[in-house]
Amino acid sequence: MLDTRSRLLALLLLLSAVVNACSCGDRPTTGLAPKLVVTGGATPAGTELLVDLGAVAVGRTGERIVRLRNEGTAPLELQPFALEAPFSAKQLPAALPIGGEVELQVGFAPLRPGPVQARRQLVSNGGSFELLFRGEGVAAAVACEPRVVDLGNAVVGERVERTVTCTNHSTVEARLHVQTPEGPDAGAFDHERSFEEDPLLLAPGASGSFVVLGVPQRLGRHEATLAILDGASTTAHLSLAMTGNQAAFALEPQGCIDFGFVAPDAVVEQALLLRNLGSAPLAIDSLALAAADYAIVGATAPFTIPADDPDTAAAENEQPITVRFAPSELGRRDGTLRIGTDDPRNPEVEVCLRGFAGGPVLACNPGAVDFGKSAIDVPLVRHLLCSNVGVAVPGTEEDDLHVRSVGTSTEPFTAAVVGGIDPAGYPVGAAFTVAITWSPFDEGIDAGELQIETNEPRTLAVPITGEALDLLPCSLQIDPVALDFGLRPPGSEATLRTVLHNVGRGPCLLRDVAVQGEGFALDGDPRDAITLESGERLLLPVRFTAGRSAVEGSLDLVASDPAQPNRSVPLRGAGMEGCLRMVPERLDFGTLTPGCSSVAREVQLVNACPGAVTVESVALDAGTPFTVAQAALPAQLLAGDVLRLTANFAPQAEGTFEHLLRVRTDESATAFTLPLVGHAAHDADQIDSWIQENDNAVDVLLVIDNSGSMAGEQQALADNLPALLDWAQTQGTDFQIGVTTTGLASEGGGCPGGVDGGEDGRLYPVDNSHPRILTPSTPDLAAHYAFNTQVGTCHGSEMGLEAATRALSSPVIDNADDPRHVHPNDGNLGFLREEASLSVIFVSDDDDHSVGAGGAFFQLLLGLKDFDPSRVSAHAIVGMVEGCDQVAAIGTRYLDVVRRAGGVAQDICTSDWVSTLQAIGTGAFATRDRFPLRGLPADENGDGTIDEAELDVRVGGTVVPQARWSYDVERNQVVFLPQARPEPGDLVEVQYRMACL
Repeated sequence: MLDTRSRLLALLLLLSAVVNACSCGDRPTTGLAPKLVVTGGATPAGTELLVDLGAVAVGRTGERIVRLRNEGTAPLELQPFALEAPFSAKQLPAALPIGGEVELQVGFAPLRPGPVQARRQLVSNGGSFELLFRGEGVAAAVACEPRVVDLGNAVVGERVERTVTCTNHSTVEARLHVQTPEGPDAGAFDHERSFEEDPLLLAPGASGSFVVLGVPQRLGRHEATLAILDGASTTAHLSLAMTGNQAAFALEPQGCIDFGFVAPDAVVEQALLLRNLGSAPLAIDSLALAAADYAIVGATAPFTIPADDPDTAAAENEQPITVRFAPSELGRRDGTLRIGTDDPRNPEVEVCLRGFAGGPVLACNPGAVDFGKSAIDVPLVRHLLCSNVGVAVPGTEEDDLHVRSVGTSTEPFTAAVVGGIDPAGYPVGAAFTVAITWSPFDEGIDAGELQIETNEPRTLAVPITGEALDLLPCSLQIDPVALDFGLRPPGSEATLRTVLHNVGRGPCLLRDVAVQGEGFALDGDPRDAITLESGERLLLPVRFTAGRSAVEGSLDLVASDPAQPNRSVPLRGAGMEGCLRMVPERLDFGTLTPGCSSVAREVQLVNACPGAVTVESVALDAGTPFTVAQAALPAQLLAGDVLRLTANFAPQAEGTFEHLLRVRTDESATAFTLPLVGHAAHDADQIDSWIQENDNAVDVLLVIDNSGSMAGEQQALADNLPALLDWAQTQGTDFQIGVTTTGLASEGGGCPGGVDGGEDGRLYPVDNSHPRILTPSTPDLAAHYAFNTQVGTCHGSEMGLEAATRALSSPVIDNADDPRHVHPNDGNLGFLREEASLSVIFVSDDDDHSVGAGGAFFQLLLGLKDFDPSRVSAHAIVGMVEGCDQVAAIGTRYLDVVRRAGGVAQDICTSDWVSTLQAIGTGAFATRDRFPLRGLPADENGDGTIDEAELDVRVGGTVVPQARWSYDVERNQVVFLPQARPEPGDLVEVQYRMACL
């Protein structure tokens, strides 16, 4: 059985069929027709209806309602209607009953900015319409500031906040929804209200704010993100951050302020930085020091540190406090700095202070390094001596200097500690060497710093500079390629030269010209840089000062030749006290005119040893202007023998010439050498010069004849000590006087002194009954001198030269107790002083009867004083003329020694012993009065003789009248009168033109 709804539907269908059946063909049925009418939401636009959705923000959706109504008399059938993006429409019903109305809901969701339109036909059985849909997409223009919301520093558990402001820069309304924070620390952040329920509405051009909250949950950095939606799209993404701190402020550096080691009375400052870590201003109420040697500089409480707000300059959130450490006494110094604040959790903070008075201080010398000029690709090296100049601190081992790093600030320079850094450190006073290498690779000025970091508070910086030049490669020849100084007496000097010759096309820049090796040195003023033009030569003199062993060294330089920049000339030399002595030790020929020859000069080769020495060869360096007349070689020299050579100087060109005479003997494989020096110049005078010596220390040996006829002479000696010592006491001379006799063996009784006249070279008295060595400080000097000079008259053999030889020779001179005899303490040890000159005075009424020659004795004297004639003298009071009844014979052999030594001779037949002893004393104790010339003066006035007219004599720069000096033609010497003798320290000069031989 059909229900009511079904029966109603069937009835309507039946009625419809009847109407259709009665349509009478195609004729319309009058009064029954649908009619579609648009009643709202669209406006006419020509033949179309415009549906304008207006401006809509991109990402949002705008809507319009178009109302449709069936105003016909029959049901309205609507065809399906749809729109494509960015427009949309809700589905319409299929039919509208008579009088029925429906809303067409149109949406506009623009995907991008700009105008958009679309056309669609609305079709029904009651009419159709052309609809035009139009809208404009507008860019989202809401900006929120700041985009990075840094809440700054906050104590853990304390709330901090920050305001965010959003502005609508678009032409449409914005509806903002703030989301929940996200991220690893999202739980630490929040905002003040929920915009999901109450969004922030911003009209075009309007602004609105909200507050971001933060509560640090732990120490350290907190981070999260916060999204802000405008409708369904995100209009802003904010980064959230804050830092959790334990306190409201921090001190930097943390812990103690350690000043390290500071020299006493020095001042060192360090800054303590107070930083506000909170969200509010921090007030520092007080600063106090509980410490000696410390002081606060540049900060006075109270002061306020602003909050750590990003809008505030960082410097305003900090407060530096400078603490000064100025120790006055050595040792550790501790102190405390107390800082009072208004932070209730931490009202007072203590900072410990620590420092040591003393400790390491690094100093390097030189304080700046200037390499000067060098060619590109030619490296140079400089050395700095760096040392710990600090003060050791008692009670600690931490005061050594520890080098942490050594380097340079720029590429052309490198640096390293020679031998490496000592990991144990450098105590006070210790030093190390830093080598700085400059390797220029481009033309111009290079500048940098040597930087040395140590355990000092500071890093030492030493400025470095250098100028690189772009030069043609240098071609340098060196001749000779090695310098051999041979064997030299210890302490003596010799000079040799090497020649540098630039054979290249361009200039040659020479740098770092230096000599290495003990005893070697560059002669003359050193030059930092030398430029040799093409073809130019340079003579480099090298001086050798002999020690007591063989040494080697080198003359080093750097040339502007990248292929061979480092050049070296080997140096060799040796010092030895050999048996062979050469007199003089250096032969200077003075200044000659080129083309002339000098006067022949004598060189003596002396055997200073007891055994024999064989001279095997004598040679000169090649290419020398010197010549030596060869003796018959080999030649054997017995003790004291002399081999005489003659040398000449004949220069052919101007210049200074220094060469070595090389003498080879059987005692060494290395030749003994003697420097030969000469100068050549046109129209140049020779100037010989001397500095008058002050012989303040003199050892005087009195050799007194103890034969039977000498009683009166001995008494005269004893009575006139003041006359003998007159000059010595006037000059304050440090003298020693010893007496021996001409007797060697005892010849019976009658002589005092303990050995009956047989002193055998031992100082009198041998029995030590009186002081044997008399000095200015000897108590009762005159009495002891009187005793020591009255040696007795018991002996008959006068051998004064042999007695003096034994007195000054081993073993008696080397021992306190002479091993040749049984008497105690009878040696002469202590009489002969190394620093003193030596004078021997012979007093005899007979000639000497010794076996040896006077020349051998003079050579003995020279050997005792390094063969320096100015340090030895011999004098005599002997018979000088025939016919004197007081003398047995003229003292010929004594006078020969006096002549060789340039001493004073007085006649023993005198009745004026005061004058005699004054003359002897002046010779023994006084300064020299004879000055031998190096060359032979020329006869410039053409009178056929060489005399005072050819000489110009000056003392201290003042011309000395000829009446006060004379020229000794035989000895080629200038001799001053006694009253005109130059004073100690005076410069004596003799100028003359050398004869051209």
